[in-house]
Amino acid sequence: MTKHSRPSPPQAMTPPLEPAPNWTRLSRNDEIELRKDGKIVASGTVDMMALNGSLLWLLQDGGKGRALFLHDDGFFVLKRGRMRFHTNSRVVTPNVPAVASGIRPTAKLGGEPMLVRDV
Repeated sequence: MTKHSRPSPPQAMTPPLEPAPNWTRLSRNDEIELRKDGKIVASGTVDMMALNGSLLWLLQDGGKGRALFLHDDGFFVLKRGRMRFHTNSRVVTPNVPAVASGIRPTAKLGGEPMLVRDV
């Protein structure tokens, strides 16, 4: 009897984490990682935010449920940039910060740079 294995799916590009000290700049559906004393406390997707940035509700990864985090408790937030792909016949460029990834716009489509940052 022979063992059959499935080919592994192609690895997705993961955008780098960026510090987000100002919680008022976070938005719903942002993917973040919360750290305290250099250790990862939680990661997931922002569900709700206070307008003044004093707290956020996080839908935690791994089915861990929803949790409330207060800015004054000293959490450090890292935000994951969003990936968007723009294509033409020659170039596929992921939406990652040019400085962090070394990616530079290589072509223009309709006068606009190919590298676009989702905010």
